[in-house]
Amino acid sequence: MPRRDPHRDSKVGSEQYHAFMKRLVRAYHKKAVAGDLDITALEQLRDLQEMLDEQTAEVVRTLHGQGHSWAQIGDALGIDRSNAAKKYGAR
Repeated sequence: MPRRDPHRDSKVGSEQYHAFMKRLVRAYHKKAVAGDLDITALEQLRDLQEMLDEQTAEVVRTLHGQGHSWAQIGDALGIDRSNAAKKYGAR
């Protein structure tokens, strides 16, 4: 019998992942402002931001391709429809 991937059938929803990621970022921030990290921490934060930007763009393109409007996507991102389309539209 093939082995099951325990993560594939996980019941952990996006809310739990979101909360977990926020805790990680807060912990990183706490260490940085306490002086426990050096200048490379800033470079690492920039790297994480770039990764988040890339992942956000991919999710936006997927959702738009599934029929979500630029207005819906903009609302979710906290920007207006035209800025969402301009930033994430066809390249």
